[in-house]
Amino acid sequence: MQALETYEMGKGVIVPIGRPANVPSCVWLAGKNPEVHDDAILATQLVSLFAASKIKALSRLRRGGALSGSLTKREREVLQWISIGKTSWEISIISGMSERAINNIIAGAMKKLNAVTRVQAVVNAIRQGEVEL
Repeated sequence: MQALETYEMGKGVIVPIGRPANVPSCVWLAGKNPEVHDDAILATQLVSLFAASKIKALSRLRRGGALSGSLTKREREVLQWISIGKTSWEISIISGMSERAINNIIAGAMKKLNAVTRVQAVVNAIRQGEVEL
């Protein structure tokens, strides 16, 4: 902290973004006397977490493309519909497939994503960069 004060960076906003490669990481916006409003803090948090998520997804692509157990195009499409609240029946109408086929696609995606529920599958897919909000 003393070194930060020396360079007049002792005050500001810190956004923790996780531990890639087991190294703690954060976004730090600092200065001598920054005026940081609540809206600016929220925006900084949102942009920082979004950027970190995109970097993680892009770095995974650079290391060799698809993940082992990556989702099929159809699984990503179905999870995208689930992420906006569509039911299996609604997705079946949209896609022209049977509801049973949709449920089988969801089950396969859940297995690949180590998920117990549909919501968990969507969250895991977002974290892995397979589905976007």
